[in-house]
Amino acid sequence: MRFLYEDPWDRLRRMRKLVPNIPFQMLLRGANGVAYSSLPDNAIEQFVDQAKKCGVDIFRVFDALNDVSQIEVGVKAVHKAGGVVEAVACY
Repeated sequence: MRFLYEDPWDRLRRMRKLVPNIPFQMLLRGANGVAYSSLPDNAIEQFVDQAKKCGVDIFRVFDALNDVSQIEVGVKAVHKAGGVVEAVACY
């Protein structure tokens, strides 16, 4: 969206229609979501919910410093949205 000036949700929905039987996966930076700084829990929940609705199946949740409290926000949001969680430890 920032660089391509398009709706990323629309792109994801179109890709899902073209490739219906292959799981889609994304990286989720725990409490940061896809941003570079921490976001409110409800923003993470809404983002994950929208991503799931648009076709993401598997969410690889991590924190660069392996702070479990930061990962927990993303894991709970993915569970709530009905996605598959891959909790990651970076090394």
